[in-house]
Amino acid sequence: MNNRLKIVLIVTIVFISIAITLLLSSTPKVEKNSQKALTYTNWKDEFSITSKEPKGLFHFNSMLRLLVDKKQQISTIDYLYSIDTIKANTKPTFIFIGNHFVLYEEEIDTILSKVKAGSQLYISSNTIDGAFYKKIFESVQLGFYYDTIIHVATQSNTYHFTAKNQQYAIAKEWYGYKKLTTKDSLKYKALSGYGNLTNSIMLEYGQGKVYLNTSPELFVNYLLLTNDGLGYGKHWFNTMPKHQSIYWLKLANFSYKNVNSYGNESEENDTSYLQFIFQNRYRNIAILLLMVGLVLFVLFRAKRIQPVIPLSIKKQNMSLLFAETIASIYFNKREPFALIRIQKSNFYSIVLKSFNIDLSKGYTDKELLSLAQKSKVPITEIRGILQRFEMYNSSNSSEKELLTLRKRVLDFYYKSGIVSVRVHERILNEVEKIYRNEWISTAYLLFGCFTIVLGMYYLVQSIGSGVLLWPIGLLLVIIGFARLMNPYLKITKSDLIIQPLLGKEKQLNLEQIIAVEQTDKYVKLTVKDKEILINYKTLNANDAKRLKNFVEMYNKLM
Repeated sequence: MNNRLKIVLIVTIVFISIAITLLLSSTPKVEKNSQKALTYTNWKDEFSITSKEPKGLFHFNSMLRLLVDKKQQISTIDYLYSIDTIKANTKPTFIFIGNHFVLYEEEIDTILSKVKAGSQLYISSNTIDGAFYKKIFESVQLGFYYDTIIHVATQSNTYHFTAKNQQYAIAKEWYGYKKLTTKDSLKYKALSGYGNLTNSIMLEYGQGKVYLNTSPELFVNYLLLTNDGLGYGKHWFNTMPKHQSIYWLKLANFSYKNVNSYGNESEENDTSYLQFIFQNRYRNIAILLLMVGLVLFVLFRAKRIQPVIPLSIKKQNMSLLFAETIASIYFNKREPFALIRIQKSNFYSIVLKSFNIDLSKGYTDKELLSLAQKSKVPITEIRGILQRFEMYNSSNSSEKELLTLRKRVLDFYYKSGIVSVRVHERILNEVEKIYRNEWISTAYLLFGCFTIVLGMYYLVQSIGSGVLLWPIGLLLVIIGFARLMNPYLKITKSDLIIQPLLGKEKQLNLEQIIAVEQTDKYVKLTVKDKEILINYKTLNANDAKRLKNFVEMYNKLM
């Protein structure tokens, strides 16, 4: 994996991690248009804080997020050990809204001890377990009204509610307190009621307060988003402290569906530690940072902590290094005669080393005949190479003649065995690869990842356009990787291969190119009746220079 791909991979991972973190920690927005919120299909999902269905608590929870300070958290308590994670010096707020409020003795004592120390407890439930009532009341007498419409009266106003299923009004049981007797002379205050029943009270317990409500349906989505529902909900919202965290008592939610035939709780709910981690946005951020850190560790640190192994250094190909040096000297000075002198000196040195014949101090037919016998190269070809070394000079040598001389020298090396067959074939079959601009490819990757995350977010929020966004983002990511990994041009000894992102590659024989037009911005190739335009801006900066040098050389050889 090269450095460029590592950088792109790291940037992509960090970007996705940030996007997912923002998605998980984003604050849900309360829908302003209450008429649209009344269009529902599922009326069975009850009292779930993440549900936008009619009997869910999504909008109530959203209002809580707007109520408390940004530094405070809103999370759920699923098990008793979750309460132990709350800091001792804080006075959190506990909330329960559901059908049946049930806790074990130990759980009740733990929560009430928090309330006694200054916390507040809000319970709105159709039924509350008798074990909890025994902690506060001597006696409790309940009643109910069976009706479709209920009129809830407070000290300052009266609110009207209609129970519904789909778009139809239905009659239901509206519970309330008939008579209450508290323990230890605890003081309580009636907050609201209907008829001769009290449906909401406030009880002073130690330094804290307990709020009890027998009408949980008044806080669900389809009623809370009405004017009366919002007005009545403010009686709870206005009493909640803004500077303390809020905890939903999910562990108190009793459902007959979760009880098996033996009377024990079923194991359908997720009881893993991961569930405890994922319910809090700060824990989510910590997990994501840990994942990013692990990826960075694997990429940059894993190899460094391996045991030290003696490194077998591969010998550097000095021939290619020499060729690059010669090319750089030539392109800087543009002096063919200087290049001929270097080639001549190099040729004499290789012959002396390989065949022990020194041609640099002059030669006769005897030395040439000896070289021909040792190298198995005809003496006429050797004489031709030496004559061209002497004949070419700064006034009459051209770049085309230099290439011809170089070809003759390489043929001598090949026929004499100085260059092996495999190396010779590799030189002849060497492919020059030109890649696209990596920054444009990276932009494709980042925008594609952003579109995927946005599409998933829209799907979570039940927005239809999310179905289209994530496939578009996936396509952009695929295009970005294709641009990074696949070369745009391949230049061989005889062919020019153009490889587009879509469609088949185009292979052009260099001899088929009729004309080449080059500017600072593009190069235009004319092949018979077709014109192929290659923009330098779409290419990697270094590869664009290499292509310019190739076109410049090709123009001079045409």
